[in-house]
Amino acid sequence: MTLGIVDIDHLMIRVGNLDNAVARFRALGFVVAPPRRSRHDPSVPLRAYDNRFILFQPYPGRTDVANFLALACLQDQFGAPWHLRKRMSFLWDTEGPRTIVCLARDLEFTYEAMVRAGWEVDLAPPPPDDIGWLDEGSGQWIPLRNRPCTPTFRQVPFMFNAYHTDTLESFHHEPWTHHPNSARYLSLITGVSDNISRDAYIMSAQVFGSPPRWISEDIVLVSCRDIALRIVTRRGFEALFPGLDFSSERILPALCGVTIVVSEVTEVRSILATNGVPFVTFGDERIVVPRSAACNTLIEFICSI
Repeated sequence: MTLGIVDIDHLMIRVGNLDNAVARFRALGFVVAPPRRSRHDPSVPLRAYDNRFILFQPYPGRTDVANFLALACLQDQFGAPWHLRKRMSFLWDTEGPRTIVCLARDLEFTYEAMVRAGWEVDLAPPPPDDIGWLDEGSGQWIPLRNRPCTPTFRQVPFMFNAYHTDTLESFHHEPWTHHPNSARYLSLITGVSDNISRDAYIMSAQVFGSPPRWISEDIVLVSCRDIALRIVTRRGFEALFPGLDFSSERILPALCGVTIVVSEVTEVRSILATNGVPFVTFGDERIVVPRSAACNTLIEFICSI
């Protein structure tokens, strides 16, 4: 089965408070893009649901997808419209990575493919044309027109959704893709499974449409192109991140972390130490920030994949 997905585009991280989350990720050395606003009145915050993006450079050699982290907050869960509550049901949980967002070539095609697969799916209406970012440094208005297609939560082992954007270039806006910690791009998303064979098969065959790449019996990569979902068992997680916790209170399978490629690990180490952020060093080219310091999200910094 094919869903017409180009690649994994970004990871959505559920946060309880946007201001607190922005502060935490800035302490890791990231630049956080400004809040989304209406062009008609940029001073008025969006209600019910809002997010903040950490934009990266495109994956090397690619320009046809975005590459970023979305800090997402359903700010008024009970006051939000019912259709938004249903679409964002995966955010009704603890903080942490909640959904893998994939770019679709043709969102209607992807929606129909999901329906044929027997999934309950929500296709959002066409997006408004007045939402975007104001680059206060240049005065430039950066438009954002994104339309999601979202399966109801828990129909596949690891939550994912598709989306299409008419404003891909906005996610490559230069001032916000260069970070003090030298972050370049998102390369891996990690999830922990209690049945790795089953979950790898479902995600590879039903979602990404390509065979899994087994690293060991406890670690497997599934992807449709460049960015991979790394599925690990508890033992596999312990081998990759000895001494760290993947969030044991959550029901498995569950997403738990993200891997960011940086130019200089020394820059990361210096920023984390200066800002009092706990971290663990593995070898010369790998630093891991525990989930407790980053909204229940394990952040792995590496120099290469």
